[in-house]
Amino acid sequence: MTKPRVAINGFGRIGRLLFRQSFDQFDYVAINDLSDVNNLAYLLKYDTVYRAYDKPVKVISEGGKNYFSSALFS
Repeated sequence: MTKPRVAINGFGRIGRLLFRQSFDQFDYVAINDLSDVNNLAYLLKYDTVYRAYDKPVKVISEGGKNYFSSALFS
């Protein structure tokens, strides 16, 4: 069975928590937020309440656009 394709509109504390907890259950196709992608990647990786994210997080610049990626999220 294929995973449902999901987009997150807003990557604040709730959006990041949803991403962390349901990473293996959904195919994330987009994350929409107004903040800088480097800041979003940092906030995903390090959280004062939920601690460091156990998967690697990196920022990728490609074709004039910026993305952040995790081990299985690219």
